Amino acid sequence: MSRSIAKGRGTWVLAAVIPFLLLGAARPGGEYKVIFDGKEVETKVPALARGRFVLIPVELVTRLGVSIKWTKKKMILVRGEKLIEIRNDGGKRGGDVVDGVPRVPDKILRDTFNLWIRSNRVSEQVEIKSKEKDNPLFEEPARPEKIEHGALIPSITLPDLTGKPVALSTFRGKRVAFVVFASWDNSRYHLEGWQEFMDKEAGEIMQVVGVAMEAIGPQYAKQYVKRAHVKFPILLDEGSLIARKFGFTNVPIVIVIDEIGVYARLIPVHKSAKEAIKGLKTFLKQEFRPEYIAAVDAVPVPTTRELKKRVIEGLAAKKTDIPLRLQMAAIFRAEGKLKKAILQMESAHRADRKSGEVLFRWGLYLWLQESKEAAVAKWKEAILLEDRNWTFRKQIWSIRYPKMFYNGKINLTWQQTQIQLGE
Repeated sequence: MSRSIAKGRGTWVLAAVIPFLLLGAARPGGEYKVIFDGKEVETKVPALARGRFVLIPVELVTRLGVSIKWTKKKMILVRGEKLIEIRNDGGKRGGDVVDGVPRVPDKILRDTFNLWIRSNRVSEQVEIKSKEKDNPLFEEPARPEKIEHGALIPSITLPDLTGKPVALSTFRGKRVAFVVFASWDNSRYHLEGWQEFMDKEAGEIMQVVGVAMEAIGPQYAKQYVKRAHVKFPILLDEGSLIARKFGFTNVPIVIVIDEIGVYARLIPVHKSAKEAIKGLKTFLKQEFRPEYIAAVDAVPVPTTRELKKRVIEGLAAKKTDIPLRLQMAAIFRAEGKLKKAILQMESAHRADRKSGEVLFRWGLYLWLQESKEAAVAKWKEAILLEDRNWTFRKQIWSIRYPKMFYNGKINLTWQQTQIQLGE
């Protein structure tokens, strides 16, 4: 029986589970011939028909780029950013172990990892293709940039407030609350509450990591981090990467990742850190699974040079990739090459004229280049496209009118006026 780590720990993959429940014990079935990349292959143990499925021996599964790790009760399969765990029950409930040999149902490999596997009951053979480019019948669906609940966190790297790159996977092994806040929002006052939580309640298995969403840079965020006497790590997100990856348009927000590195939940916060902490306490009570941590290979932290190389190689392969254009522009900005950053935004805009994110970034780089009128024009276009994206609006306001945000309390009455004026 399989259980997917999707939308928390309690969601069952019905397509894989229901047939097993209906069938009960494994029904006898024939051995299947295996055609792997167009050639018949001999395996140490055969593929077997069981009910609606063909059970694929693990020696073939690993050849498809799926790594397999074991715990006492589970077989954990990982490929790229996808992870699924299969109950290792010795074949008692429809079985993934037959005659002492572990196998994986073909449907799980298809549905979870988008692998091309076809079985033919008439000819009693299963055809497997490992390389999609050699397979005219297979087209891998486009991968959205947004990370879905239950997915492994991909290789995301952000700088800390000193500029040192930090991979989100660095914190794997603990349950992590990524607290997204901003100096241009009242969430800047929540930092003390999160530090108190770390000091008194988080314990050894929970880690808070702040993520400052600051398009203009770290200078204002540093002030509030210092005032709150924050000791937990703070990362800087100048490019709204986290907002794009997790699909939110306002702060504060808390992104919860489990000890394996799986996206567990998103917690909106309205007034204080205490709101989110209530939800975290429930999460902390769930079973901690240290034996699963080793099932997912650690992701090395790339250097700035390596990150740039990856982006350049990605753009060479796909020039219209908007996220890569945004990354390349951010790299040029960090290097002080604003003209090149603007050229990246021009290319991105030609590829997607409905992206408010591109126009917002374009306006930012123009503003930093002292082309303020042109910047404001781009920002107005961005707001017309995404008028409910408050991470855009509030950052634009804070850049244009810093006194309304950083001379004492944030002027919320002034913000309401700006909304009425359509700014």
